[in-house]
Amino acid sequence: MALPLKTDLAKYFVGEAEFTKMERLLSEFKLAIPKRRVAISVSKVSTGNIDGVFKAQDKLLKDELDALVEPFQFSQPDFFNAYKNARNIVDYSGRGKAAPVTPVVNPI
Repeated sequence: MALPLKTDLAKYFVGEAEFTKMERLLSEFKLAIPKRRVAISVSKVSTGNIDGVFKAQDKLLKDELDALVEPFQFSQPDFFNAYKNARNIVDYSGRGKAAPVTPVVNPI
């Protein structure tokens, strides 16, 4: 769009180097648009898959590893308790929503 105004822009010190740079940046921008869309799409798919991955890992822990550790409940109580404590951390669901911050007003 600036090419027809190229001679008029010369008085503002916009020369051939600036036009070349603008053309290069424009082509890089046009190439970057699909990459961003692909990245957003991959991110959405990954986010959608997170729940399934957590459920599969939880099933592995509950159905297989917990059963393997049960025999150590009485023979190795320290190991068993450490495992159970670690499992409590794994089952931790998150912090939830934080309470809104109430601003402190100093009366004058």
